[in-house]
Amino acid sequence: MRLSAPVRAVVMITSKGMMRPMIERIPASRALRGVAPSTMLNLPGPAESQLAGLAQLVNRVPCYEMQLAAGVTANPPALRNLLEQALGERDSPGRID
Repeated sequence: MRLSAPVRAVVMITSKGMMRPMIERIPASRALRGVAPSTMLNLPGPAESQLAGLAQLVNRVPCYEMQLAAGVTANPPALRNLLEQALGERDSPGRID
């Protein structure tokens, strides 16, 4: 049984109630601002080292914002599409629908 897996992307989830989910590539700085507050509350250790570790992570992997659809059944396939198509394209910005 595998106890860990490599991080391939950071996906910041936002609830917008869209007709369909939208996934957009975002800068590392925006991802850090979005995930740091809630992530740091759940990590042990000093906040300074937590923030430094998160900053290293978002600068190493592609970062995305996923705006959720109001119909929740549409969201998992969109995330699966990101995993299957976009992760090999680290340097190609854009939107994934």
